Amino acid sequence: MFFEELFCSWVEARQKARYADEETIHHILKWMDNDAYGFCCNIEQKLVKALNRQGLSLFETCIQSRFDAAKAWKPLM
Repeated sequence: MFFEELFCSWVEARQKARYADEETIHHILKWMDNDAYGFCCNIEQKLVKALNRQGLSLFETCIQSRFDAAKAWKPLM
């Protein structure tokens, strides 16, 4: 719970400081990808409340792109 609150507070602070949403989403996805300890597990549920509309839309687009890429991937035989 501490990490979720800290993470969402970081997102909200970046938004208030008017950092680029693209940069914030890039950092979020990078941390989610490299989370060896599971801190980001299910963090999306909290993020949707912390992100502004533009950030949420960008986050949704990035996640959808990942699902589409995974669905299109075919293993080599």
